[in-house]
Amino acid sequence: MVEARVSKGCEYLGFIPSHVKFLKETQLDDGSYLSGIYPSGKLRIKGFKPIQVRVIEYTIENNDRPEAQIRYRLITSLLGAEKIPAHLLACEEHQGWEVENTIDEIQVHL
Repeated sequence: MVEARVSKGCEYLGFIPSHVKFLKETQLDDGSYLSGIYPSGKLRIKGFKPIQVRVIEYTIENNDRPEAQIRYRLITSLLGAEKIPAHLLACEEHQGWEVENTIDEIQVHL
């Protein structure tokens, strides 16, 4: 999915599963870091160059249930932490997620 967006020149922001591992190449001031991701395992084996991404890791705390903290991880093509801080991207992604969940609920009940 990342490869399709990159090939069309689009920016992207999205959740990435915890089993995908990243090397911290450059730590940024806002706590995020730059790394690389391969579009597929086959391209990695063939020696293709990884796509540079910014990784944002954060936890949403639940004051009612501290043991139920959820850790999230996003990747984005928006590499400039000074222009778009990690906190802003995390907030915007969750806001979009809430909208999608609401639309999904409406569709289910219709």
